[in-house]
Amino acid sequence: MNPLVREAIEITNDLGQIIVVGAVAVMIHTQRGRQSADIDIAIAIKLSDDEMVLKKYIPIRGKRDSWDSPRGVKIDIFRRDVSGIPVETIAKTAKNVVVDKNGTKIKTASLEVLIATKYRAFNRRKSLGDESDLRIIAKRKFKEIDWNLLGQITTEMEFADIKRAITAYYNS
Repeated sequence: MNPLVREAIEITNDLGQIIVVGAVAVMIHTQRGRQSADIDIAIAIKLSDDEMVLKKYIPIRGKRDSWDSPRGVKIDIFRRDVSGIPVETIAKTAKNVVVDKNGTKIKTASLEVLIATKYRAFNRRKSLGDESDLRIIAKRKFKEIDWNLLGQITTEMEFADIKRAITAYYNS
């Protein structure tokens, strides 16, 4: 098992109701993905900094809501939104995905949320990692995308661009 997926399990055990987003969520959904230096999570519950410290998480100086886990893995916490998608929407559409032979599940952002957030991040930063994540989702999960949900969480213009890009990646 990938060490970051193993760490996502530990973070879930430590903190409770988290949703894995970002590159590690893509990895969990597709069983492929690129390397990542951290784990991005969304939290829809109230969890104070003091509670995080009690659970042995260490705040990273100068970075808002960036922490080192008790096992030394950097995590970024999103409490309000991820690329403009409210954490409440992310929580409501999240999926429990089996990550090992024992049936362990991790709550991850839905494919549609991942596509929308990766699309927005790519347009903002032109990160090849975000484009790579979109390609992997298209190649491995195209037939599972709920286009209606994707249309609900994106603008009309974004939806048209995303559908065109994801279809092109799938067909390439």
